[in-house]
Amino acid sequence: MGRGLYHDQKVRNLLFANTLLYPKNGIRDHAILRVLYGTTLRPIEMINIKTHDLVNDEGSIKTGDGGVLRQVISFNNKTRPFPLNDPQLIDALQKWIDFRIQYQWGTNGNGSINLNTHFFLQGKDKAFQSKVTVQNGKNKYSTESINRIIRKIYEINNVEGSVDSGLRTWTLEANKRCIGMPIILELRGDSDIATIKRVISKDPVRLGAAVEKVF
Repeated sequence: MGRGLYHDQKVRNLLFANTLLYPKNGIRDHAILRVLYGTTLRPIEMINIKTHDLVNDEGSIKTGDGGVLRQVISFNNKTRPFPLNDPQLIDALQKWIDFRIQYQWGTNGNGSINLNTHFFLQGKDKAFQSKVTVQNGKNKYSTESINRIIRKIYEINNVEGSVDSGLRTWTLEANKRCIGMPIILELRGDSDIATIKRVISKDPVRLGAAVEKVF
């Protein structure tokens, strides 16, 4: 599997469409993919995020520019903006919540969504798990429980990629839409803008165009 490969719109559409058709957990896995490519959430954050972070009391997805990723969820323990405006992403998240209510995954006794549960669930009452180890004084997180789902989606669709592909793709697409590096940095939560510059400098579309000019 390639590490952090960029996926163009054609590949993303293939993954979205095929995953949604899965007879088992297709709605959930499609929502995971939409978050992977449509936001800056890392796998550890997808595991940690709670239902009340994304859903209101009426069971609807919170939308708009005012969303905030809480410190306890963030990979680096720092609060950052988390806007939700993309209609397709919002629709995928809402379908997942509707599924949870219909089949009673993480719900209250009266059938309403339990806002205190994790947003993404492995089963009716089972959250995805992460493991923490300490290396060189820093916490390292293993998110294999959700990583294996992402890898399986790539394998089934014969697409080369990894759990890092979504964030890299989001970053390159944001740059193409002329979103400034400081804003990209703020939304991603990285500590150094050099990280953003490295990702953008390896844009396969830009590099391909440069090669064409040479030849």
